[in-house]
Amino acid sequence: MAYGWREPADAPLGGVELCDECGFDARTVADEPAELDQVFAHLERLLRHSYRELRPEPEIFSAVEYVGHCVEVTRGLLGMITDVTGIGPQDESVDLASARAASARVLPALTGVWRDARHTGTYSHDVSAGWIARHLLHDLSHHVLDIRRGYAKLALADLPGDWDAGRGS
Repeated sequence: MAYGWREPADAPLGGVELCDECGFDARTVADEPAELDQVFAHLERLLRHSYRELRPEPEIFSAVEYVGHCVEVTRGLLGMITDVTGIGPQDESVDLASARAASARVLPALTGVWRDARHTGTYSHDVSAGWIARHLLHDLSHHVLDIRRGYAKLALADLPGDWDAGRGS
């Protein structure tokens, strides 16, 4: 399995999110706001690359497209948290900087009983606001990996000539 929820007996509402592809393990998250801020910093750095507007394959997003998707995901998931907790105003993120600022406003306030507030209707099962915050961290972290893989593929395509001749491939 590449991505999924596991439901151990002591799992929080919504289960534990694990990803065999990117290595995300919600059980190891120590500080959601700080870790998410680091992910936003990675995304900002990745957008400075000269390949940022190139798609590595026709069906794979460019870095700019992935970041746009990350902004949409942030707006949607923070909106779910706001709906069930009342924390902060509705997120109006339109770019990476405003998505980063919105998460910095909402996630530090997601403590105590607010973490257990239930969200229903989006997923196949009820999830907690805390689960949604970890899901946001996973989704954006996973897209950092997606962008890096895209850049690697583009870099390999830019190598001159028959670069792997003699490697036995």
